Amino acid sequence: MRDKVKLCFLLLMNAIQAGKIYSEDHPKFREFIDRLFASLRELLEHRQELILGVVSGELAWEEEIFFELSQKLRTLVGFLEENRIERIVFSQGLQLEELRKFIVLLSRPRRSTQADEKELLSLEGFQNIRAGRLRAMVRNGDSAWESDELRKKYLGSVKAVSQSLNLVLEEQEVDGHWLTHSIQVGGRVLGRGR
Repeated sequence: MRDKVKLCFLLLMNAIQAGKIYSEDHPKFREFIDRLFASLRELLEHRQELILGVVSGELAWEEEIFFELSQKLRTLVGFLEENRIERIVFSQGLQLEELRKFIVLLSRPRRSTQADEKELLSLEGFQNIRAGRLRAMVRNGDSAWESDELRKKYLGSVKAVSQSLNLVLEEQEVDGHWLTHSIQVGGRVLGRGR
């Protein structure tokens, strides 16, 4: 599953890049969309939704933080951060045409205005895709405080993993219990703690 999610990040970047280069009716653009759609459908076969995110410059999915992949896909990370997208949620029932429209919306040039941000965050007309900042994506019944709190915990998890990796590189002992707890608490932001 982990490798399929990594491939999905790569295909997402390819589709966005193709959307910047080709018209939405160009065969090459359609080819990239078809590949991304096939990957997403496979991942959504046995789950209600797939949540891909960017936290502190790192690509993330559930409790996984893809440090190495984030370095390879700097273009994608930069693009998402520039457009203030911290997570994208794909739901079961995703349609090919819906995905195509979403990628066109993402890849077209935009001025950074409140109206554009609102358009991107609400994605009016999209039933199976949501995107935006973590704070903006709180569901009904949740408060902004809860979302901010979860985001802080997730950022703490990223810091914990980074510190632990540094200790490993310096050949020092890592407190595995503390690290596991930190990652589990933070993982709620992108995936499981619904």
